[in-house]
Amino acid sequence: MNRPKSENHKNMTFEEEEEFLKRFKEREGKGELLSTNEIKEV
Repeated sequence: MNRPKSENHKNMTFEEEEEFLKRFKEREGKGELLSTNEIKEV
């Protein structure tokens, strides 16, 4: 079958990923809980 494939090309470099996750790691250090919905909103 020739179904259209989902195209999600939101690739990050390692440095971009580290910068993105930094804000969440700071919250983790404070003992705060984080949901995946919060990450998806960014």
